[in-house]
Amino acid sequence: MWPTKPLSRRAPRGQRSGFLSSSENLGFDFLTRSFAESVLIGKVNSSTGCPSTEPGSELYLTEAIWGHQWHNVVNQGLLKRMLRSPEPRARAAATRVLSYWRDRVRDPLALLEAQAKDERPRVRLEAVRACSFFKTSRAAEVALAALDKEPNPDKPGYYIKYYLDETMKALDKYVK
Repeated sequence: MWPTKPLSRRAPRGQRSGFLSSSENLGFDFLTRSFAESVLIGKVNSSTGCPSTEPGSELYLTEAIWGHQWHNVVNQGLLKRMLRSPEPRARAAATRVLSYWRDRVRDPLALLEAQAKDERPRVRLEAVRACSFFKTSRAAEVALAALDKEPNPDKPGYYIKYYLDETMKALDKYVK
């Protein structure tokens, strides 16, 4: 990779505060560049080489999609896989990434509609939040679909209600 730059070595305990600002700390720079390389070259793709039955693979894939999002590289295959993940926290994280990629993903409101109807509140919450960034009345319909899974749709949970109120305020000018 970079034959002239060695891996960072651990700083002695008393010198750690200055180690981060020193020119010898190549660790963070190395890790950032090597991960960016692996993302952009395609080593981390929708299959990621990590079997879905392996323990911790959902965490690995969640970190992979965050890496894609951080480097602004849309990977629609990985996104769709993560939106259907068996792990609810991974689905919630993918829903948030979908909100950032909404203008570069095919039919994002259809994907958000499925997330708004998820059985887990955290996933629905992220879907409602994501709807606030759209400029269509359909986004309001998708956000309101989150109420269908609430135990009492007339009195939703505190956070769902808060996000719905804020999303509807943002979409108010687009709703007929």
